This record gives sequence, structure tokens and C-alpha cells, in this order.
Amino acid sequence: ALLEGDGVSISVSRRQAAMPFSTKNVTADEVHYIVAGSARLKTDFGSLACKAGDFVLLPRATGYRVTEVGEQFDTIVVATPGELTIDPLPPRGVLNTGRAVSMPEIDTAPSAPEDTYEMVFRHKGATTSHFYDFDPLDIATIAGPSPVKRFNISDVRSLNVSEGGMPPPRLINDSTDRTLLFHLGSRRSDRPPIHVNADYDELIVYAAGPAPYGGMTDPGMMAWVPKGIPHHGAEEDTPEPYQAWLVETRAALDLTEAGRAIAQLMETGEYGIKQP
Repeated sequence: ALLEGDGVSISVSRRQAAMPFSTKNVTADEVHYIVAGSARLKTDFGSLACKAGDFVLLPRATGYRVTEVGEQFDTIVVATPGELTIDPLPPRGVLNTGRAVSMPEIDTAPSAPEDTYEMVFRHKGATTSHFYDFDPLDIATIAGPSPVKRFNISDVRSLNVSEGGMPPPRLINDSTDRTLLFHLGSRRSDRPPIHVNADYDELIVYAAGPAPYGGMTDPGMMAWVPKGIPHHGAEEDTPEPYQAWLVETRAALDLTEAGRAIAQLMETGEYGIKQP
């Protein structure tokens, strides 16, 4: 984890090979955003082929394992105690959930036999491992629709505001409004004003160019503004499109030891590195 607090965390993962174990987060829903690479995500409800730009919603207590890594697989994981949903999303028409949202497919072939299969249960402040002589993610059927869902950021439509401003559209809802995900992308709109968010920490993730988001140019770059800090929204009316997304959380986040090791002070007008 890079940031965490009040049960919410922002983590990153870089994998060049399949996970040697499965895992379940029993205290939080998770959203996995694929920054780069490709892999297959095997879950309690079937498997998904994942690529850059995908968001995958994994409700709490859903077992999963990354398999079939085709190249370095980089992900950002947002975990929060609230119940997250993709549908419905306001405003309507931003994401065609009937076409863009997909669910896992049940694997027709069982996993290759191994001596033992480890499932790591992640709970508050610790983990517990259970061991099986069969793959606990192998299933034959499920009743009803899968709660695991996926869509790609390229399927999110721009609002194309011509003048003035409009809040960005939500990508994923939280039943408690504790942690919300929004879409940011090039649009004809006035630059968001200097403002103070008194209720939410903000985390902006740059997804794709060619245009930057302020000073952010590399996919996966993140800009964190704690609640109460004055800052200026970056210019959105760019000559070339960009893709980015925003996390707002009521949790009071703080950098972990790993986060402090890589974090740099940010200039809050252009989201670039603050120069000495």
C-alpha cells in the first residue's frame, strides 16, 4: 500500500509471473485498474482476460488470483469498506453498461494439479492462510449474475461541456458515499477553479495521452491532495485527448512507509513536481 487510513487503501502491484497463491479481502471491496500489461484474473465467479485501461470490481470476500501474465502486469488497487457498484451511473449515457460492462466466464478446464493451493485471507491488520488439496477457485456453475464486473476506460464517453463547468461523471458508486471514482478526460470546458475540498481526500490517476493532465504524463502517475488543501484543477480543454480518473474518499489517508519512499512534493496548480 502507498496510502491508507480509516479502512481505505491505495496500493500498487507489479507482476511478471502468475501469483503463487489466491487471496480474499474480507474487509473491503476492491477496484483494480490495469495500468499496463495483460493477464488473466481467475476469481470465485470465473475468469477475465484483462488489459491496460480495464477497471475490475471485486466485492469483498471474492477470491482471486492473477494467472497467464503475458508481460509485466501493473495495477492500482483501491480498497474501501463501502459497497461498490458500477450500475446505475449518473449521468446516464456516460457508460453503456449493457455493452461495455462484462463479467467473468467459467473456465471449462480445471487448474493444473498441484500438491497444495494457498488462499490468503486479508483481514484487518493481518493475513491468514488456508491450504487446500484442490484449487478453491475452480467452479462448475454459479446462480445468478456475477458480482465481479469489468469495463475499460476507453468505453467511457466524454461529456463535451462547451462552456462553464460540470462535475465529472462517476465511474463507480459507493453505497455510503465514502469512496467514489470519477472519470476525467479531455472536454471543451472552462478550467476547474481553485478550490478546497473540505470533505474528501483526492487522488488523480493519469491513464493515457497523448496530452498531459497538468504535469502528469506517464500512465499510472498519481497526484494526492489531502482534504482541506487549496488546489487548482488542471486544464481539461486540451488539443489532444487524455484519460484520467479521480478517487475521492472521506477517509483521512496518510503515506505508508512504501509511499514515503517514492513520493515527491506536488505543485498544486499544474500537478507537477514542486521545484526547490
